Amino acid sequence: NALSAAGRLAEAEVVVRGNLEVATELHGAEHRHTLGTTLNLGLLLDGQGKHEEAAQVYTELVEAQARVLGAEHRDTLNTAMQLAGAALHQGRNAEAERQYRQ
Repeated sequence: NALSAAGRLAEAEVVVRGNLEVATELHGAEHRHTLGTTLNLGLLLDGQGKHEEAAQVYTELVEAQARVLGAEHRDTLNTAMQLAGAALHQGRNAEAERQYRQ
């Protein structure tokens, strides 16, 4: 969104959290739109250095995507790579390597 593009990540996070709440209420937690908004939240958290919180978001998201889209879907695989990156940023190298290899 425009806020994140302008480097205003904390403000963008507030907006995306609000969007996620609305998407969940309107469409449900496992709707494709909601899943995409959840990914945006994870990316914003990662971009702010909140890697542990981002990893939690990615973990829940990749599980939901595997159920809804399938384990081999490109969105699921992309989220798995984001999860590996978040683990790497936290110094959890073995976990990151396992995730990259899956």
